[in-house]
Amino acid sequence: QYWRTRQEAKQSMLNKNQYKIGNKVKIRRFQRHKLEPFNSGPYIILEITWNTVKLKDDKTGIILKRNMHIKNILPYK
Repeated sequence: QYWRTRQEAKQSMLNKNQYKIGNKVKIRRFQRHKLEPFNSGPYIILEITWNTVKLKDDKTGIILKRNMHIKNILPYK
């Protein structure tokens, strides 16, 4: 599970042009407990700058306070 998400993160950095405004993505959790999932989401992309994206929570509509780096997001399936 862990190595698969690492490979997905590496691929997402290489394919950073695949993300478009309005796409659903999941973000990588940095601080998690043993039984929590590695990713959280879905989030909707609102704005894309050079290597960061601005995200909005799909369920609640809350815009995240911090922009996320491209390498920390994965496509939502």
